[in-house]
Amino acid sequence: MPTFISSRVSMLKVKTFFARNICLLLIITISMVLNGFTKAYNGNLKAPSPPAWDIVRAQSDSIEQLWISFINSRACIGGFQYVNETSRPITPNRLAFNRHDWSALAKKDPKVLTEFLMIKFDDTTKTTLHVCPFFQATTGEMAVYALQQIHKINWYDFKEFNQYKDRDYLSASDQPQMWLRSILSDQSERKKLEQLFLEELKK
Repeated sequence: MPTFISSRVSMLKVKTFFARNICLLLIITISMVLNGFTKAYNGNLKAPSPPAWDIVRAQSDSIEQLWISFINSRACIGGFQYVNETSRPITPNRLAFNRHDWSALAKKDPKVLTEFLMIKFDDTTKTTLHVCPFFQATTGEMAVYALQQIHKINWYDFKEFNQYKDRDYLSASDQPQMWLRSILSDQSERKKLEQLFLEELKK
């Protein structure tokens, strides 16, 4: 074999040898790095499961943070906004008043929470919470529904609003959700409802 051919073959073998070893070294390095990350994640950096994380976060969050989380949760009220309904199944991520953020919110100081919610009565901003079988609730509506859960009394159970309790539903625009919106849009009626919930704190 001519000398120059033999030389080229030898150089090719050397290049192949180095290429193989470099690839092997890269594979080993990547494996070690990934293995290190995996051990770290499974050890000290392991995060709790989503439900546990929700509970931990809910315990430490402020009323404002919990409220924002609650009204933007895209859950359904499931027809349980009124406290005289039958008990609801435990489905935390589907029914609004079974969520972790609501549970944490309901454990806050009743006086502070009541005063916070009453400030929201005139807020007509739509939430992502759905009131079956009609419309998405406004922030003001949700504040009332929340107070109903806290004080165990519905807005129409107060004698001042008792005329709505047995009133017939005539249409989607003439039913309890819309009656409540009408009350909240009237300053005089809204203030009356606020005072009635404040009186519940004294009981």
